Amino acid sequence: MSRDHDLLLGTLAAVVAAVLFGTLGPLSRFGAEAGVGGVAFTAWRAILGVAFLAVLVTARGAAGSSFAAVRSLSGRGRAALATAAIMGVTLNVSMFTAFGLVPIALALMLFYLYPAGVVVVDLALGHERMTRSRLVALAFSFCGVALVLFGGATMADGQPLSPLGIVLCIAAAASQVVFMTVSRGGYAQVPADAATIVILAASVVGASTIAILVGQGQQLLAPFRSLEPWPILLVAGVLAAGVSSLLFLTAI
Repeated sequence: MSRDHDLLLGTLAAVVAAVLFGTLGPLSRFGAEAGVGGVAFTAWRAILGVAFLAVLVTARGAAGSSFAAVRSLSGRGRAALATAAIMGVTLNVSMFTAFGLVPIALALMLFYLYPAGVVVVDLALGHERMTRSRLVALAFSFCGVALVLFGGATMADGQPLSPLGIVLCIAAAASQVVFMTVSRGGYAQVPADAATIVILAASVVGASTIAILVGQGQQLLAPFRSLEPWPILLVAGVLAAGVSSLLFLTAI
């Protein structure tokens, strides 16, 4: 009964996390219209997500034990958490850049290839066995994407799809596959909220650095010049970063 209960809670957590993540496409567009787009939006989403989770951990009185668990990780556990953090940076930078290059629906469809990628990795590592139902599901998944990409899909203005946007979406999906693979058992003794803070903190540093390098430094400063981006950033940071990432790691 306990296993069924855990499975139900994990499934619900994953579904809610996916729904919250799905809001990021429109939110990133609104953010760009308010002066904070692309990688700068990624950085602010992570900053506010870290702030929310830090308050949550402190309010629970678990800050000491949570980060003691991070410090006590073995070398292998630290490598797994570091890999997850790096994948978080590549995933978010790739995805939020892609939202500006291809239709949001297509970007999310390509990103959600990652469950099929996880199955392929599990099969290759011997964690799962190939069955007829899995083979059929994988075939449908990849054929559906191929039909969209090679079936004449275009942008809303009739322009052809951006190859860079498609590559970035696939890179985001691949990052998520690696993230899930290393997160399952890689640092299981670390509470989900503490692990999420570490992962989002890496996104703060990585996205901020990339934003400056690609000329989006002024967009990083936009929230200090105007209140307009703040409602969008708060929703993206608290719900679509802090809550969704916490739920996703809990589900894993």
